[in-house]
Amino acid sequence: MSLIFHHAQQPHGGHWFPDPTGYVIRSKTLEGLVKAVLAYRKSNGMPHGSPAAEVERFYAKQFPWLVNGQTSTTERPAEGPGRWINQLWRLPPKRWASNLGQRSRMDRCRECQHFSPLPKIDQEDMRRLIAIGGGRQDSDVGYCSAHGWVCGLAAWIESPETPREAEGCWVERPGLR
Repeated sequence: MSLIFHHAQQPHGGHWFPDPTGYVIRSKTLEGLVKAVLAYRKSNGMPHGSPAAEVERFYAKQFPWLVNGQTSTTERPAEGPGRWINQLWRLPPKRWASNLGQRSRMDRCRECQHFSPLPKIDQEDMRRLIAIGGGRQDSDVGYCSAHGWVCGLAAWIESPETPREAEGCWVERPGLR
């Protein structure tokens, strides 16, 4: 078994685990919960045990959709559009750009050195991409290797969050929005 760290459906109220000592440990993310269990035990001078295995056994009963019966971990890749799509799936954008704004942004994206054809993504990510955008995607969606996002949808988001800067990008130059 393994934990599914990046699932779209999370437990209401966040992740939690009742430690055998009787203390309930809470965290916003499943990864953070495993780390918090280990930190709790270290700070209290308790045997560390195997927090991941213990959380896994508890979640198999309490939140079975967050545990995979296979031996491989089902984490999202560190880079690529799948990670960005998964983030948007959990925290969808609240405001969208106008048609004119989107067109000018996509024109800038197509001229950018970081623009490339969209790499192959799995069927679930494609379904999520379509659902998030509500049919807003440009037909030539493309992929931005600098920001790690799908350009056809990012251009529609009024203020997309970006962890990296790219010279000449419309995100860093508000006048181009």
